[in-house]
Amino acid sequence: MKPSSPLGLKAWASKLHPPLPLSPQDSQKLLSLLTSSFRANLDREHAGSSASTPQPLPIDAHLHEVLSSPLLRKVSASTDKDMDTVNGISRVQSLLSDPMGYFQEQVAVGQATLDIAKLCLHAQQKASMSLKEKQAADLFQAPTAASMTLKWLWSSGLEASLEFVHHTGFLKSLIPLMLEEGKTKYVWKWFDSLHQRVDSSPRSSKFHGSETLDAMANLLKTLIWARMRKDPSDFNIVMKDIANAQTRLGASTIKTMSRALRPALALFSARLLIQPSTELDSRLYGNFVQIGHLGDPVEARLALLSPTPDPTVALRYIKSRLIVRNDSPFFRELCIRTTEVLIAQRDTKQANWMISYVQEHFPAEFGRLRISKNALGGRPSLESPVSARLAIA
Repeated sequence: MKPSSPLGLKAWASKLHPPLPLSPQDSQKLLSLLTSSFRANLDREHAGSSASTPQPLPIDAHLHEVLSSPLLRKVSASTDKDMDTVNGISRVQSLLSDPMGYFQEQVAVGQATLDIAKLCLHAQQKASMSLKEKQAADLFQAPTAASMTLKWLWSSGLEASLEFVHHTGFLKSLIPLMLEEGKTKYVWKWFDSLHQRVDSSPRSSKFHGSETLDAMANLLKTLIWARMRKDPSDFNIVMKDIANAQTRLGASTIKTMSRALRPALALFSARLLIQPSTELDSRLYGNFVQIGHLGDPVEARLALLSPTPDPTVALRYIKSRLIVRNDSPFFRELCIRTTEVLIAQRDTKQANWMISYVQEHFPAEFGRLRISKNALGGRPSLESPVSARLAIA
């Protein structure tokens, strides 16, 4: 039998006992041998120059070219952060210098969102407020900010879904610009669409019932807020908007009417109480007060601010509070104003009752009952509550 060669025995033994891992020294020796062999083969293929001056080996240049490739370059985490910071600053600068241009870029690449739209519209408003009147007019030339945003809402399907009406920040950025461009018809279109969905949407939908009414209320309130922001003294146009909303709600239930109108009514009432106006349209104001839904205290105060003041609601409310003591500033002011109106209207019985009530419960405010010429409707001023009482009696 022919003896096995050493190589054969070694191969047979390796099947029984796999070779152990190389030691670090052996690994380094193997790497050196492979590198030398690799260099030798490449040098034969790419012969070097025979010049007497030492030249870098061709393999060295080749390895340097491969290893210095940008594809193999490792970027540190700090470099990534620096690039993010630079890109972020660049985006902010672009947004501030041309808000709607930046918005159009985001729309073009499919990255526009309601939050991005809100930021761009807000920046556009700030830019217009810092410019002179003529420059501001140029800023809103077509295609204008609101028009571009409305087009995006339509093309993105957001207008059909009405998802954006739940985004208060977006509405507060868009609606003031819509007023500037005369696009309020779209606000009413959305209001009507929401109204139609109140009862027609399934209970699982975001637009069912109370949530839709809240969206309607928020939409109307934002419109009223934008109106007062644009012209703080023009209360009549605000009352027209409120009357328009009431008409569009038609034969809705009291609950529906109250929920949809109350936030806007409360916002406008608060402004009226702080900043009474002498230029209110009597018909519009009368309709506004009759809408109600604000509670007797506020409705009583509003009735007293009318071009033709009506103390009926105020008197009823004050007399309902006789048992429960009320020292709030609002109630004190209501009592003072009610007394002044009754004196001006020469309602002897009720005026004397209110004078006694104020003197007994609010002696500190009693000296404030000075009736102005306007309060008297042009009659001579009554210098004191006592003389007023005697004059009426």
